[in-house]
Amino acid sequence: MRFTGPKLTLFLFALISTTGIANAQVQVSYNGDFRGGDSNVTQADTLSDMMVFDDIQVTGSHVTSIWGNFLIYQQYTSSSLGLRYEIRTGVSAGHGGTLLKSGFVSNLQQIGTGRSTQNTAYREIQLSGTVDFDLAPGTYWLGLQNNEGANPPAQWTSFLAKTLGADNGPANDPNPAPQNSILDGSAFATGTELGDWIQQSADYSVGITTVPEPGAIVTITCGVIGLYAKLRRRRN
Repeated sequence: MRFTGPKLTLFLFALISTTGIANAQVQVSYNGDFRGGDSNVTQADTLSDMMVFDDIQVTGSHVTSIWGNFLIYQQYTSSSLGLRYEIRTGVSAGHGGTLLKSGFVSNLQQIGTGRSTQNTAYREIQLSGTVDFDLAPGTYWLGLQNNEGANPPAQWTSFLAKTLGADNGPANDPNPAPQNSILDGSAFATGTELGDWIQQSADYSVGITTVPEPGAIVTITCGVIGLYAKLRRRRN
């Protein structure tokens, strides 16, 4: 197919617009990979109902996926029943702030990263899945919890991995590091083992993926249609 005159202009404009949408489509906030050392128990069960929160930077407006890297006792590395999340603002020591979003991810995936603790008793598993909600760009507190059911195989089998911020990008991610990571040595844990909203001097291996607001794509599309109509009028 050969494009000339107005058709060529329209084709090039549409190509540039589509390319711009593709390049801006995925925005990642990820605090980095586990690099050994400590972690925090974060699992939902009758013995240790714990959840760890770390701050993230949301740059897009529509959240599409959430994940965390968990150190799970090797005998139970596939025992997760779900990844529970909460997103809050205003979290501080002794105060849970305001809950904005909560629930379980859909299409739960459990992927081994190949990393483990020094004695290999706990292997790192990435628990991830899809979500579908909107957030205004800004800083939030993301809490993650591995759901092992009412009768877990052991009291402490699942821990959220701490990070030193290395290898900020997850595998096969097209975005360059540091991807809006927040590495400020500040996080909070809450639950039966510690108490309510105890500050942690660490960062945790959590991530979130967002895309631009659908309205932005609609605006560009309308612009293409408007240009096409204008070119048609000129031609006629």
